[in-house]
Amino acid sequence: MEDARSCEYTVQQAREGRFRTYRVLMLLSYVAFVLSYAGVCMLIRFYPLMALTPVLTWILVFFTWRYVSVSYRYEIESGQWHFTKIMNDRFYRPMLTLRISDMACIVPTEGRTPRELMAGYRGARMIWAGSSEHSPDLYMAVSGDKKTVIFFDATAKALKLLSFYNKATSVTAVRY
Repeated sequence: MEDARSCEYTVQQAREGRFRTYRVLMLLSYVAFVLSYAGVCMLIRFYPLMALTPVLTWILVFFTWRYVSVSYRYEIESGQWHFTKIMNDRFYRPMLTLRISDMACIVPTEGRTPRELMAGYRGARMIWAGSSEHSPDLYMAVSGDKKTVIFFDATAKALKLLSFYNKATSVTAVRY
């Protein structure tokens, strides 16, 4: 898909803040499951049932770990902007598709947090597709009707395409 008029970029959610807390809580819940399952097996004195502990734990991890292992991908192709949430590198969920020419503004966050920036857009839906609130390449895009605000990590090629499809956007240099 990479050519002069398209690009895609995937970024892993940084393990900080609430995502780090969720990961720690998920690991603790796995340990609690194993201990409680072993306790129940001992309580009913059916020790052979403890042999299922690894299998049941693997099933639990398989179905729950995807919620704390998240990536985001955006693709720019023919003036369309597609955002996808990727959970555990296996489950792809489209979040949003919109036209770049319909965007009201695309600006860098310049060190401000998304919470501060969202204060000016009460009632707007926030789409998160960035790695971290503290990323130096974090940008904010606002839809033309001002009902959707998107936060994403920008690349130089993406900014070039965004300015190509929408001349009214504000862009600056990035690291990549």
